[in-house]
Amino acid sequence: MSGRFFEGESGALFGFFQPATGGVEDSNPILICPPVGHEYFRTHWCLRRTATVLSRKSNSVFRFDYRGSGDSAGKPGSVQTIEDWMFDAHLAAEELADLCGVKKLDVIGLRTGGIPAAALAGTGRVRRLILWEPQIDAGTFVKQWRRMHRTMLDLWVTRIQTPDNGETEELLGTMPAA
Repeated sequence: MSGRFFEGESGALFGFFQPATGGVEDSNPILICPPVGHEYFRTHWCLRRTATVLSRKSNSVFRFDYRGSGDSAGKPGSVQTIEDWMFDAHLAAEELADLCGVKKLDVIGLRTGGIPAAALAGTGRVRRLILWEPQIDAGTFVKQWRRMHRTMLDLWVTRIQTPDNGETEELLGTMPAA
């Protein structure tokens, strides 16, 4: 297992590579596209465990952080569009393909990670695609986050005001791309 940085459009992206137990040359590489925002934190352990189990079953696995999240370069909220996530996933797929010396790989997209995972499927690089409880429609998940955010604010003893500068909107401690 090894953490590694690879070049992104706006700085280094971070990924975690777990080679197959039998060795990279005998592996079936799998890219994991994680969800974003609060769901990233809630599913991190599960995705880490999933990667470990898959690597023990002769699959090299690569998990990565989108720009502005986790250990990748950029500030939270620096992602302006969903296409930014798609581009980061494309770079992660190239990194995994280079590490394993393959042309095609399998991709798993969890929740909002299903958006960039599905976009990768259109590139011809994906052998198999697994969408795990996907949220493909970005507008729907932003509406859900807004509803959850309002509920969370209503639960506080003291009313919390969230600043709105007209450019970004904080939802559940994160700033999702529009």
